[in-house]
Amino acid sequence: MNIELKNINHSPKTVEAFIAHLYINGEKAGLVWNRGRGLPTAYHHLGKL
Repeated sequence: MNIELKNINHSPKTVEAFIAHLYINGEKAGLVWNRGRGLPTAYHHLGKL
């Protein structure tokens, strides 16, 4: 299984804050993000895999 993050964008205000597309085996599977406030990274799946 190949898991990748692509199109990673981060906030210039906090290094920890980011949003990215999640790909599994070359197919876009969802979106991941973290707001940089000490909470866990969130995930929204696209329902394809």
